[in-house]
Amino acid sequence: MIGSTLSHSPQAESAPMRVALAAGGTGGHVMPAVALAEALREEAPGIEVLFFSGRREQEVAWYRQAGADPVQLPAAPIGRGAAGKLRGLWGAWNSYWKARKALRRWGAQCVVGLGGYVSGPCVLAGKQLGLPTVIHEQNAIAGKANRWLARRVAVVATTFPQAFSSVHGVQAVETGNPIRERVLAKVPKKEALAHFRLDSQRLTLLASGGSQGAQRLNEALIRFLAYPPRGAASRVQIIWLAGTRNRDWVERQLQGIDAPSPLRLVPFLEEMSLAYAAADAILCRAGSASLAEAAAWGLPMIAVPFPWAADDHQRLNAEFFAKAGACVVLEERDLDARGLSAAIELILGDEERRRRMSQAALGLARPDAARNLARLTLEALRKARIHSARPCNST
Repeated sequence: MIGSTLSHSPQAESAPMRVALAAGGTGGHVMPAVALAEALREEAPGIEVLFFSGRREQEVAWYRQAGADPVQLPAAPIGRGAAGKLRGLWGAWNSYWKARKALRRWGAQCVVGLGGYVSGPCVLAGKQLGLPTVIHEQNAIAGKANRWLARRVAVVATTFPQAFSSVHGVQAVETGNPIRERVLAKVPKKEALAHFRLDSQRLTLLASGGSQGAQRLNEALIRFLAYPPRGAASRVQIIWLAGTRNRDWVERQLQGIDAPSPLRLVPFLEEMSLAYAAADAILCRAGSASLAEAAAWGLPMIAVPFPWAADDHQRLNAEFFAKAGACVVLEERDLDARGLSAAIELILGDEERRRRMSQAALGLARPDAARNLARLTLEALRKARIHSARPCNST
């Protein structure tokens, strides 16, 4: 028998709560996990949190920048062909056993999976140990692992209401996508523009490729600046978050281009609230985290879905925002100088449209998402503690 249930005891309720959070791969998974940890500590002072990540240097670095040292697991995507599938399955199997051992040793009382290849094995290990388990799906369509786990966990949470519509019998709670408080921290627009040394009389476009940068967006911006742009697009100033690994390439491409507008190239920005406060619109990929943060700031969006995202989830994310009137969807095949200039003109050249899009974005915003998910997690944990003194005593 895996795990056992003991009768309720006062010691079980008084022991420190310990929650394991599993998320990796991209900042779109890692940052919601960090935001959830912050909210858990706010809701339940004294709670202890353990992070699980993959072994990629960047994802571990994101956790360490947040002051955490995650347990690193060898989870990897299930690739194509027999060899790729074997590597992925071996990574998942190995991750499951390593996670199981770490959860037991640490004394975890609840496991939350927030996406990435590390999430599934950790949640399954927690489930098999008899712990309450929670999954959070960030995208408009649930990934394969979450679709499978959804029938087996205590709580299913989502950012988009339709994420599990194809999975019969699953009751999901729409919490929104957790965002760190420092990203939501309000900054006066004048102060933000001054930080970037930008003109308060011009409109500002924030161009962000997400946590790792997006080379196709960078290439499009180079062509846009060399076009040269006309109309409102010629009067816009740009905060360009190009990504650390892309900085040298972008700087080389900018040599010899006489950009008609002020431009601030920023490889990486820790205080994203400054960029959001300065911006009048955003050009971004259609990752759930990027759209959620833009919505929280009421920014009209030009979203360019990554065409090779699993299950085409970025397109579905963007279409959800577009239907609400908060977003213009620009296909990657149309991401050239003319297409980008037209999209910028559409928003920044029309004050009334920009106002409507901003209101639509705010209507979709869920700045309380981290707190919502934290409360669901704590509720699941407390229910389990009532019925089990030691939920993680398996052999």
